[in-house]
Parts: sequence; C-alpha cells; structure tokens
Amino acid sequence: MDESVAIMAQQVIAMFIMLMAGYAARARNLVSAEGSHSISNLVLYVINPMVILTSLTTTFEPGKLVNLAWCIGLTFAAFALAALISRLGMGKNADPQKANVARYAIIFSNMGFVGIPLVQNVLGTEYVFYVSGCIAAFTFVGWTYGVWLMTGSLEQASPAKVATNPAVIALTIGIVFFVTGWRLPAAVESAVDSLGAGNTGLAMIVLGTYLANTNIKEFLRDPLTLKVCVLRLVVVPLVFVALLAPIPDTVLSYSIKLVLVVTQATPVAGMTAMFADLFGGDSSYGAGLVSITTLVSLVTMPLVLALATAVC
Repeated sequence: MDESVAIMAQQVIAMFIMLMAGYAARARNLVSAEGSHSISNLVLYVINPMVILTSLTTTFEPGKLVNLAWCIGLTFAAFALAALISRLGMGKNADPQKANVARYAIIFSNMGFVGIPLVQNVLGTEYVFYVSGCIAAFTFVGWTYGVWLMTGSLEQASPAKVATNPAVIALTIGIVFFVTGWRLPAAVESAVDSLGAGNTGLAMIVLGTYLANTNIKEFLRDPLTLKVCVLRLVVVPLVFVALLAPIPDTVLSYSIKLVLVVTQATPVAGMTAMFADLFGGDSSYGAGLVSITTLVSLVTMPLVLALATAVC
C-alpha cells in the first residue's frame, strides 16, 4: 500500500473519532444548534484562513507559483465537470424542492473543512499552499454560479463577498508575503500557527453535530440522497482522476495531483446548508447531505486516493 494511502486511512480513522466526539457532544446537548453554527463560522472565517496564511509563509520559488496556478485552473475545470455530471446525473424527475440544493452539493466539495486537515496530515502543511488556490476558485464559483444555481438569478451574486471572504484575504496577504519574502512578527506568527492548529478537531466536531441532527435512516431511504452520495463521492472524483492521469509528472507532480484529488474527493461542502438557508432553499436537507456524505466519505476517500496513486 502506498504510504500516502496508509496515512490517509489512519487520518480518516482519527477524523471519525473526532466526528463521534462532536456527535456525542450534540446528542448530550453539550453543544447547542446555535453553538454548532458559531463554531462552524469560527472554523470557516478564522481558523481556516490562519492555516492558509501559515502555508503561504514560505520561501519563494517560481515553481510553487506555477503549481498554484495549475491548482486554480484545474479546480475551475473540476467545477465545470461536476456541473455537467450533476445535470446529466440528476435527471428531470428530482424533487424540485431539493433539486438545486442537491446540484450544489454534487458540484461543491468540502475542501476547506475536510480537505485542509487531510492535506495537512497526509502530505504536510506546506501543501496547504495549493489547497488555498483551490479554495479561492471555490469562493469565486460558489458566489457566482452557486448563487445562480440556488436562486435562478445572478442578482444576489456578490463580487464583494468574493473579495472580502477571509480565505481570499488570507490568500492575497499570503501571496504578497510569499513573493516578497516578508514574515509576520514572531508573536503574530506564533498566534496564527496556534489558531490554525485547532482546524482539524473543530471542523470534525462541527460535522459531528450536523450528523447528530440528521435522521440517517430517513435520509438513506431517499433515492435523491443516494444519487448525491454516488455522484459527489465516486463519480466526480473518479472523472477528475481520469482528467489528471494523462498530465505528465514533469508538468504536474504526483504530490500536487494528490492535493487536487483530495480536494475533489471530500464530502458535500458545508456551504450547501448555509446557502440553502440564505437563499430560501431546503437548509435541513442541505445539512443532512453534509452529514451523510461526511460519514460515507470516510470509506470512499481512501479508496479514491488509492486509485489515484495507482494511475497518477
């Protein structure tokens, strides 16, 4: 077994334990629904940007900038493929109350909450540098095409939301530091590192609380839920692996390909529930999809990565 697959399997087991801790905390009401939402915002808007900023505080190399551009471009390509797969795979008979939420769920993966911790632990913190580019692409597409998908209109799409997203701000500051060689003051850098260190545990606890609020049996009886699971966790990442496989290692290294595969193999984005709530969709269904696909992904992600290591 490839070492990265073994590390990922170990990390997935650790994530499952943390997920169950969040589940138990919510089930015993140690964390309220409001508390879960607050922790989610904390991870999304504070902790994740700290991880991104830490990953970009590194020695400048032109090759890293080229690889970052590849990651951004290929993430845009992945969204286009996923949008096509969601349109073809969903069919015309989907429940209209859930269809747009389901399509969003198929297209957008949880590359921040789940992707960053996995890349950190499987490949190393320095590779979060490339995940940050993927998240920037996610933010742009999510607040444009994603808004259109949820509402049928671009009126509520907000360029300001993209520009002021903390992950994009952290990416911008980080790239300036990366290119110029500037460093944060020692005390600030220590604070940023310490905040970022809480990313994995807090993210998994939040997802565990989502799971505790989900009627798993009811969701698994829903054909649309099963379709989303298959398309999001199996079809989209495998089609993406097929896209990456022919690219020579001299153009895009094996490790960068694995970063990209991890970001696309992750479960449904937490923003699915948030956007559904924000734009009048079925937010409870969105939260259920986040929960169910997170649980199922603990099995599918190592399998997808194992295949990627064999063909990439």
